[in-house]
Amino acid sequence: MIDYSSFLRICQQAAEDDEVFKNFKRHPNFTPILEHVSYQQGLDYLQEIKLNFPFLLKYMNKFAKNDAVGNPNVFYFEELKMDMSPTTLRYIKVLADLLNLFGSLDDMDIIEIGVGYGGQCRIINDIYRPRSYTLVDFKEVLLLSEKYLKEKNIIIRFPEDTTEVHYDLCISNYAFSEMGHDYQIFYADKIIRNSDRGYITCNFIVPENYTKEEIIALKQNYTIYEERPLTYEGNFIYTWK
Repeated sequence: MIDYSSFLRICQQAAEDDEVFKNFKRHPNFTPILEHVSYQQGLDYLQEIKLNFPFLLKYMNKFAKNDAVGNPNVFYFEELKMDMSPTTLRYIKVLADLLNLFGSLDDMDIIEIGVGYGGQCRIINDIYRPRSYTLVDFKEVLLLSEKYLKEKNIIIRFPEDTTEVHYDLCISNYAFSEMGHDYQIFYADKIIRNSDRGYITCNFIVPENYTKEEIIALKQNYTIYEERPLTYEGNFIYTWK
């Protein structure tokens, strides 16, 4: 099981202390979980964006504002003529996938399982207007996300608990496959079962969690895609609609 205790502590510290918040994306207890995307992977994500949804390239200056908070590691991308965090490019690539699969995200009720600091939510809300965007994660992560997204003037809904509410789209970037097995069972029943569409990037680094076959069995109308770029052997993207 992955030990997230240090990560949760820095999330809470960043939420409560403005000085920690200024540099939280570079903290050694935060970076290995969410800010570890390499420059080469950033280049690969950029190529995927160009290939699958080049329309998004005109918003790169806007997306780059995601890097203005938290002091992430950024690199100069010659093709973009600007600095950008490879993690932000990953979020944009996920947005490109979502648009190719599901079309406009306007007026959707979206739920995201495992939200980091809210970066994916921020990138989506840069150019689309979901009806609602619900974040589900540990309390410490939600405190940081709430602070981060308030900086970006995004209004989101933090549920007291996860209830059986209908959603148009469920998103999870690795988190569903990494969380504890009991959480997987709970969210599969309460969220995935009640979501019309879904996009889950899966890895299998926690041996006691759902297997590939168990994840596939969650929905009947599923499609599996190769993770591109492939960040770990065996990863795949699980979607349904």
